[in-house]
Amino acid sequence: MMNRKFILSKNIDRSLAEHRQITKNLDLNYNDYIAITLQDTPSCIDTQRSRNISDKYEITHHEFPGNTTSTRLLTAINRSMACIIQTYQLGNMAAAGILSEIRLRVGPPGGEIYLANVYIRPQAGYCDVMRLLSQLVDKSRGRTSKLLIIGDVNASSTLWDPDHDIRSEEYQ
Repeated sequence: MMNRKFILSKNIDRSLAEHRQITKNLDLNYNDYIAITLQDTPSCIDTQRSRNISDKYEITHHEFPGNTTSTRLLTAINRSMACIIQTYQLGNMAAAGILSEIRLRVGPPGGEIYLANVYIRPQAGYCDVMRLLSQLVDKSRGRTSKLLIIGDVNASSTLWDPDHDIRSEEYQ
């Protein structure tokens, strides 16, 4: 039977209780996860619990300040399975991203990937989203590694507006 490893990604909506639950789970089950990406983390995190997992995970935490609120992203890489070569903070508060160049220690040799932890707010405009995606592709271009984009990608579309949804006619 294959020993599978996972990447967990979750928007925790600034919940300290959710952050505590995830870090507790990571502490107990750290052999299962290559990486964890969290979006919209709380402004104050449980520092004791974070210290408990810091010997097992390489943690990067980035904040994208806004006028009234901030976007916070956290990426944790299991030290026994991978290491972070370089990290880039891309985008802005509306469409934020952390791009981590990771060298895997599990799997075939030369397993380098770019892991992008992104959070795109529901009100993010097309230009913000395209700018972030372009930055992600540009930073990873020319490398032999793969680009894996994960996170919370909200979307807004006039097609979803009940007054303008052309698909709604099919169901009337």
